[in-house]
Amino acid sequence: MHKYDLELELAPNINPQWTEDFILESRLRDVPGKVIGQALGEVNDHCTASGETPQEAFGAAKEYARELSNGQESTTNIKLARLFLPTFLQISGIVLGLSGVSGLVQHDPSPLAWAEVISLGLCAILLLLISQMSAKILSLVVSGPIWAGVVCGGIGAAFMLLSILPTLWTSPDLPIHAGIVLIVGLGLLGGGVIVDVAETKLNSADDPLIVAGDAAPTSKLQQKTLFFPGFYALVCMAVGTILIVYFA
Repeated sequence: MHKYDLELELAPNINPQWTEDFILESRLRDVPGKVIGQALGEVNDHCTASGETPQEAFGAAKEYARELSNGQESTTNIKLARLFLPTFLQISGIVLGLSGVSGLVQHDPSPLAWAEVISLGLCAILLLLISQMSAKILSLVVSGPIWAGVVCGGIGAAFMLLSILPTLWTSPDLPIHAGIVLIVGLGLLGGGVIVDVAETKLNSADDPLIVAGDAAPTSKLQQKTLFFPGFYALVCMAVGTILIVYFA
């Protein structure tokens, strides 16, 4: 696959670099793929008939994408919130579930510490901030490799710090029995898996670029991987339980 294969497929008679800039800016502004495809079809037809370049007829690609996005309500934050919710539920379920297993195996009546709960709460806040600032974050990531490294590295470092917070902070234990912690963890894990599968099935994240008159493609890969998100979380829980029991 060559660099401009998609651009030339959508608009074969105009400068593919202009098309690429238009698609990227439109995606960052949450313009639906169908709308992008229709707009490119109109640009291609106009330029073919008039002999003008897209720059001459419609101006800079990014400016035209901004005009196209005006008046459209962005749904990126909602989509990311739907994506992060099952992930957070599964992570919380695994953490609490393994804490409960560890407490039962090691006969620790109160295996859950305040540091773990606070760490999960801060993780939820961080995910919420990322979803609310998604457009700015994506703009920085695509603006250049340096900013991409800074943003991705900063987010990764933040999550890493939250993951090791319970080991760095000796906090009091919560007066909750290990059995209850395990039940709550399994409930969160199961709920996260159900929400994940339902969200994948009912609200596909696929938003292909569609030229006017074409039908939306059906994603066979998505159908095959429908239960994969929940499967890996259950595997993590099972492997963690086996390791705790084995090394106890």
